[in-house]
Amino acid sequence: MAPPSPGKLHPGYEMYLQLMERAMSEAKGEPVEPELEPEILLERSAYIPEAYVSDIDQRMTTYRRLARANDTSELKRLREELRDRFGPLPVEAHSLLEKVLLKVLCKNLGIERLDVGPKGIVLAFSEKTCVKPEKIAGLVQKHPQRFRLRPDHVLEARLSPGRSAGPLELAKNLLQELA
Repeated sequence: MAPPSPGKLHPGYEMYLQLMERAMSEAKGEPVEPELEPEILLERSAYIPEAYVSDIDQRMTTYRRLARANDTSELKRLREELRDRFGPLPVEAHSLLEKVLLKVLCKNLGIERLDVGPKGIVLAFSEKTCVKPEKIAGLVQKHPQRFRLRPDHVLEARLSPGRSAGPLELAKNLLQELA
């Protein structure tokens, strides 16, 4: 694993500092906001097959690293490491990494649920979302046949027939557009 770039803390140490900060705030009686854990729903299997990573300890370590991933660069490094050590990713492992990527993007945007299906994408915004309302309104106004914003802060995106990109790719693109 490559060392962190200059001026940037190791991701594990950064997480440790965040946990300590939360614990200190709790000890002082200060209100601590629960961390957003977006729910990502995909219609495909997403796991690390035993045939790909046969050692249970290595598989569990990889799952832990995925659970702690907070940014896309961490996921990219992990993807490269898996390819280097175990070869090309099987479909299930690729889906798992894509699911974690979507979760990181949703967490950063304040989206509490993402449902990716064959007909479309549904995003549920949290009350503390950082997505600017103008961006959402712009999408809906520009493409009213594709996007609909419901009163319960849910954005529905229909997939256009004949698109070459699949639902996962479109979900990633939509999240990056909202960022």
